[in-house]
Amino acid sequence: MPKQSLRAAAESFLTKIERKSKGANTQHTHRSYRKAIQDFFAVVEHRAKIQAAKTPAAEVEPDWIVWYIESLQDKGVSPATEQVRLAAVRGFYKHLSLIVSDINLTRLDALVGDYKRPLPHNEVLTTDEDVEKVLQWAWDCLHKPFRSRWEKLRAYRNRAFLVLLTDTGLRVSEACRLRLSHLTQVSPRNLQFVLKIKGGREAVIRLSKNSWNAIRAYHRVRADLDTKSGLKPEYLPVFAQHSRLADLNAKRKRKTALLRPWTEGGARQMLEQANKDVFGEDYRLPDPDASDEAKRRKKVLRGRVTPHGLRRYFVRRIYNRHHDLRKAQLLARHRNMVTTQRYIGTTDIELE
Repeated sequence: MPKQSLRAAAESFLTKIERKSKGANTQHTHRSYRKAIQDFFAVVEHRAKIQAAKTPAAEVEPDWIVWYIESLQDKGVSPATEQVRLAAVRGFYKHLSLIVSDINLTRLDALVGDYKRPLPHNEVLTTDEDVEKVLQWAWDCLHKPFRSRWEKLRAYRNRAFLVLLTDTGLRVSEACRLRLSHLTQVSPRNLQFVLKIKGGREAVIRLSKNSWNAIRAYHRVRADLDTKSGLKPEYLPVFAQHSRLADLNAKRKRKTALLRPWTEGGARQMLEQANKDVFGEDYRLPDPDASDEAKRRKKVLRGRVTPHGLRRYFVRRIYNRHHDLRKAQLLARHRNMVTTQRYIGTTDIELE
């Protein structure tokens, strides 16, 4: 095998990552991995007095990752960010092990385990009662007088969206990508479908009767729009934007009514409005994930019921009902049980 520099090996590693990542966050993953590798090389070049573009990959040292961990901690990055950056650098070492046979990955893991910081068990600010109040808000919106057809469509869509997230644990990005073609095989006897989720994996999503009925009620209200759009099921979004301005633009251009997929930004704005309506304008609570330095500069806040708080609510409900951590992990579609443990706030002592 021809000699390869560290920089060239890094480019081949990043190309492989880009090729293997097929989820919605492909570009974000590739960008974060590239930044981690660039920062790693900057630290190594400064401390080892080498040039990554000229140094052969065979000269890589496991101890370099300790320098990188120390630099991350000196910068004050959060433990979660540190873990993401280390995943990228460790992946690079694993890629190098295919080129350099004497790389000791066991020693590398031991060094990372000794120097990295553990993820904190942050206090969960979004309580189950808070989420249930937001769900009640969505239900109450259906029973208020509607000032326009768009307001009615939005009310039915918002309730179906919130119920789907709390009953299935889907992420906001995954729910916004849903098309009617995903639901063609769903029936009262078969409340499940297959969806490509975070990481490019395909997973079986199990609907509840409640979420299925909420989606059906929403689509009965917008049935005429689906017909007028002339779109095939693979292009029709399960959750659409409903804007009077969009309809006016379509009429001006002499086109059929537009059914544009709902965006993550729109879903977050809806949840922000729900928080304001339920908890008042001063609904925000301190963010435990913010660094001490950020808290000193300004008051860092986080929404009372966040999009990810709905997913945590789903996982906690599953665990509280069955007290089965493995079942909660499978239904949440987590690869690592430690992630599920953080979601439900279970400590090691409780597990023992």
